Amino acid sequence: MLSAVLGAGYALLYRRLSMDAFTVFTFASVIAFDALVKSWRSLTNGVLGIAGIQRPDFLSSFADLTFWSVVFAVLAVIFYSLFLRSPFARVLRAHKEDRTFLDASGVSSASVGSIALVVAAVLSAIDGILSILRIQFIDPSFGGIPFVLLGLTIAILALRSTPGWVFGPMIFVVLVPEVFRFLSLPSSIVGYSRVLLYSLLLIVLVRTLSTRYTPEKRFV
Repeated sequence: MLSAVLGAGYALLYRRLSMDAFTVFTFASVIAFDALVKSWRSLTNGVLGIAGIQRPDFLSSFADLTFWSVVFAVLAVIFYSLFLRSPFARVLRAHKEDRTFLDASGVSSASVGSIALVVAAVLSAIDGILSILRIQFIDPSFGGIPFVLLGLTIAILALRSTPGWVFGPMIFVVLVPEVFRFLSLPSSIVGYSRVLLYSLLLIVLVRTLSTRYTPEKRFV
């Protein structure tokens, strides 16, 4: 619920700021939120985070949590497949490709973007809940720049709006960093190695796949 409220706040700012200004505001918000949760020790326990988070009774075992996570993932794929056939999906694609034309057609591109922001905030909250219940721990790194880079990498890899082009890159981006688990690297640099890998993927993808197959991706 809190994520939905924050998403609505971002949607309001989205309607009032230019795209460049909104991008800068988004990254600034990530940095500011990271500083807030690290300094608000009475609530977040600072950089140490909160350990021992209890699971609900119906998710008490790891097997139950895995089952419901898979159910949610399957429902998300089905919802996305049905969503692509809806009128709003066509409007959302028009919002991505030509907002001026969309406004000229009598549809507010600002309203479409605002709805997308709120829906994304709610889905991200559900994913966050499942992830935190899995490890029963949360610290400031859960909302930092590495997750922004991960999302950007998936967005650039998703060249088309079909389920395969969206969920395929998502699985690829999540699984590739797991290679570091099998390398004898010090634990202190594993996290930085993942960030470096995402950054290199972004550079390669922007210069090759995105500019070759979908020129509009240059503006991501």
